[in-house]
Amino acid sequence: MWSRRSIEKLIGASLLAALTACAGTPRHAAEPARAATAAAGAACTADEAAGKAGQPAACQGAQAAAGPPPVPAAAQEEFDKALASARAGNDAAAEAQLTALAQQYPQFSTPLVDVGILYRKSGNLDAAAHALQQAVVRDPHSAPAWTELGIVQRLGGKFQDAEQSYGHAIAANPDYAPAYRDRGVLRDLYLDQPAAALGDFAQYRRLAADDKPVIMWMAELEHRTGIKVPPAPPRPAATAGVNGQPPPAAPAAAAPTTPPRARN
Repeated sequence: MWSRRSIEKLIGASLLAALTACAGTPRHAAEPARAATAAAGAACTADEAAGKAGQPAACQGAQAAAGPPPVPAAAQEEFDKALASARAGNDAAAEAQLTALAQQYPQFSTPLVDVGILYRKSGNLDAAAHALQQAVVRDPHSAPAWTELGIVQRLGGKFQDAEQSYGHAIAANPDYAPAYRDRGVLRDLYLDQPAAALGDFAQYRRLAADDKPVIMWMAELEHRTGIKVPPAPPRPAATAGVNGQPPPAAPAAAAPTTPPRARN
């Protein structure tokens, strides 16, 4: 049986890894909606400039779907400082820097996501949930924000809410592998849905690098459910990068967790 410590290592990873992932999260999930809502967004902007009341809800929806605006250089510099504080283990400084960024740049969700991670790390789940709920309001297309919210909800015993948050993350970005892994953990250990968990882990393996604990968990689920998952297809070979050089190496994987023991 998985221990709680092993579960936390698996679905929480490290603070630094989470912060780095959020810092480099691509925004391609919002791109299809951007083109579809450009005209509506322009009309909202024109109405706002003219002082018209218009339809605020529709305008907010158009602006959210259009995705976040470009990050100013000053904001990126401050975010890098906060990340450096987190790397150094200075959580108090990182929290203060990220909170200031979130207030100064209300159009961005990433500082709030990282504040939520810091609060989760310290065990303040209420504050973490509040920060992450604000983050998904700012950017409903942020798969990391929804996934982090799901983790906090699971830790707080709100299992159905957590499952919904993971679903939102996958809808926002179907290629965001951690959402499938974390939902698989939730479904197997907390919702008694082993077959659904196996499907989530299988999708995670299709998207992510080989993860030995998840592979072993899948084998145990296959034995328990009688469902055999086809082997994951081989991943395409890495292509050459700029000027024929190899592409940058992928970020290091999270520390391995204790493998599960077979259940009776």
